[in-house]
Amino acid sequence: AENDAGQAGFSQIVADLVFMPSLRTPIMSVLRSTERSEALTQCVGQMFSRPS
Repeated sequence: AENDAGQAGFSQIVADLVFMPSLRTPIMSVLRSTERSEALTQCVGQMFSRPS
């Protein structure tokens, strides 16, 4: 989904969701899926990349 919060918003929401015990496993499964969209792949990559 498109939003105005950008990468920072995506990263914060994912971080918050994985701290909820009932959501951690499903969220991590989606993030690790080989069938995830290109947009999700890019966002996840940016979330875990280190700043240069």
